[in-house]
Amino acid sequence: MLLAPKLNGDGEDVLPDILETYIDAVEPQWMDMLGYALAAFAAALLWSVIVGRRRASEPWAGERWLRLSVVLGLIGVGLWRAYANATCFDDAYISLRYAENFVAGKGLVYNPGEYVEGYTNFLWTMLVALFMWLTPVEAPLIAVIGSMAAFAVNLWVVWRISLKIAPPFHRHAFAVPIAVGLLAVQNIFTDYGTTGLETAFASLMVNLGVLALVSGDDAKATFWAGFCWIMATLTRPDHAVFYAVGSAVVLSVWIRPTWRARKHGLRAIWREGLRPMATYAAPFLIWLLYSAWKLQYYGELLPNTYYAKSAYMTYYEQGLAYATAFHLSSHLWIVVAVLFLLWPWRAPSNIPGRRFMAFMVPAVLLYEWYVIRVGGDFMEGRFYVTLIPLLLLAGEQLVHEFSLTRAARKLALEQLRSRASATAAESPTERSGSPETAAQAPAPRRAPLAIGAMLLAGCMAASAVGVRLIGPRTSLWHLTDETTYYPMVSWSPVVIDHANYRVGVIMGKIHEGLVEQDVDQPILATGAIGLLGYYSKMPLVDRLGLTDATVAHREITKRGRPGHEKWAPAKYLTERGVHFRRGGGYSKWFKPNATIRWGVRTGGRRWYILWYDRELMSAIREAYPDAYFTDFEVYIDKYIARLPHTNAKKARSEYKLFKRYYFDHNDDPERQAAFIRYFAWIKAGKQPRSLLEGGRWDVYKQRGAEANKIEQELRRARSERSREAARWSLPWNQITLRRKYGLAPVPVHKPSSKPGSKAKPKNNAKTPSRRRTPDPDESDDDADDDDDDDDDDDDDDDDDGGDDAA
Repeated sequence: MLLAPKLNGDGEDVLPDILETYIDAVEPQWMDMLGYALAAFAAALLWSVIVGRRRASEPWAGERWLRLSVVLGLIGVGLWRAYANATCFDDAYISLRYAENFVAGKGLVYNPGEYVEGYTNFLWTMLVALFMWLTPVEAPLIAVIGSMAAFAVNLWVVWRISLKIAPPFHRHAFAVPIAVGLLAVQNIFTDYGTTGLETAFASLMVNLGVLALVSGDDAKATFWAGFCWIMATLTRPDHAVFYAVGSAVVLSVWIRPTWRARKHGLRAIWREGLRPMATYAAPFLIWLLYSAWKLQYYGELLPNTYYAKSAYMTYYEQGLAYATAFHLSSHLWIVVAVLFLLWPWRAPSNIPGRRFMAFMVPAVLLYEWYVIRVGGDFMEGRFYVTLIPLLLLAGEQLVHEFSLTRAARKLALEQLRSRASATAAESPTERSGSPETAAQAPAPRRAPLAIGAMLLAGCMAASAVGVRLIGPRTSLWHLTDETTYYPMVSWSPVVIDHANYRVGVIMGKIHEGLVEQDVDQPILATGAIGLLGYYSKMPLVDRLGLTDATVAHREITKRGRPGHEKWAPAKYLTERGVHFRRGGGYSKWFKPNATIRWGVRTGGRRWYILWYDRELMSAIREAYPDAYFTDFEVYIDKYIARLPHTNAKKARSEYKLFKRYYFDHNDDPERQAAFIRYFAWIKAGKQPRSLLEGGRWDVYKQRGAEANKIEQELRRARSERSREAARWSLPWNQITLRRKYGLAPVPVHKPSSKPGSKAKPKNNAKTPSRRRTPDPDESDDDADDDDDDDDDDDDDDDDDGGDDAA
């Protein structure tokens, strides 16, 4: 049932669990919420008593500057919060790799030569590419600074909208920037103030369109509204909802003037109605041209991510969980409840406000339905960043309406009706100037002490700071708080505290070494391809299908975590010629021999060699000696030396694996001849051990002894490097920086174990397993590289590959 969606696989109700978690999280915070509400009420009361009385007799010249100072201060607070929690998400690096390849002349592709639209933010990607071309700044920093700039400008635009829909009447009123103040401290909104994603920019484009819509009645205003919403659509295709709703609003506003102007000829029809509608529709040509180019370039109108994330399927159960978790954790359910209960009683009393309401209500409802239908996203709150300003602006508008006295509101409504009647009566030629009714009427005043408005402002202030329902680096209800996965620990260069960053940088060094040695690059296969793909520069197959059309078009039989339900089968990876694969693996006896380690912690995710290329592996060892893997030539020599002691059935089974892994890809007739000789001996009905007689196997035994010596030398070299690494007690990224600048290592200090000393208790409070499940892709990178965390396919011999979801 829609009202009781269940988690896949455990059959437990999600919504009651979310509500229970929310109540537990709010219980220690309700006093803070009450404090925010009382502080807002007190601030409004103080302003009304002190400032309101001061300007009652004469205008106060400093009011405008005070209002501006407050807004700039709030923007500063928002930027500080975004900076303090700066992140750059893994998904952002997918777009950065597209942008980098585009600037390098390789095309707007992820892998050169593969024309797949694996991004859903065309305009954002192109803007990043533009600044990469114009400046020497690294792409991640451009994306993060771009997100912060969009965040700051968005706050300014929201304030400008509030001045239109909740205006300070004449000189006797003050428009309190409630929406800006709440946005500056709202958790989800400030979380996406960095991230490197297009989220903040898409919200900015929507709000710029709203500002244009409520700012004027001419063709120029409608053009910029349509242009901004088309830009929002190019930034995120699902934001076409806002352009569609805007089309309905523009049509409803100008269809009547068009109809009335029919008596005055075609010019009047064009001037009075068709021109504003035509200018609104004109930017749609940009989208048509873009779509035509995309069909020609990629062969698809919809992005590949549409298929990879199964957006064509309904997923109401997960969508309701996503929506419920957001509205509760953000406390915005308070704002929604206030709007639902009180807005019908206080409809906007000015034209911009009514136009905003006509746009906001259907836009929010349609977009909310879309989010629930597709199942939301696995990133907590991401899809709602665009809706948050609209909801808070509606709340501020409601506070404004309640702040008007009954007489002031009555006068405002009379002005609105008189303007409408004057517009209907006048001919287009007579209406060349603006109506005098509203302009010359006495300005309505706000109530000096509007208690209702102050109470509403207090209710909205209670929603200022939300609660965290999802713990750090934890997956809950198929959702994660991505800000805890990818924190930025350095801005220049950008350093991300995550295993994917560390491994990606290592692979980047290997990439450079292989280029110097003129050796072909290996093909990687993994999920979470952003950081790994951007820093490694290597060809990469996305196991989740975001950048791979074949995987994206696979069918799914079971719903799970949004965007993580389709996995590339092992057979497909073999067809693609993948060398290294993260996750999955082989039978347990062979896993250690096919594992490759990169010398850094990899978040509990092992990497496996799918087929052994002698030239490539030798070049990797030379390019990056800290990479550790089994030298398969050494392993085969040792295996052949023991072959006469091996059961024939077991040897035949293991040889099939060796053939797929090594012999089919390397010209090694001498070693293969040993197996052929062994199987011929067995086929002749002789015992394997008889091969040891008469010196038949002495050559192979000698090679096995030499292989043992080589293996011991490799282990000794690795141990020395491990001891060197142990001298550094800092995290990996700080070790690298200290080595770069020639700083001395920090000695490792072991805790003293004096008699009678008590160990500090660890805060390892356990939570119910039904609530906290390991994240399938983004495992905690504190896990050691040697952990046997086989979270993906357990049997590599199965061509189906299985699902990699934990």
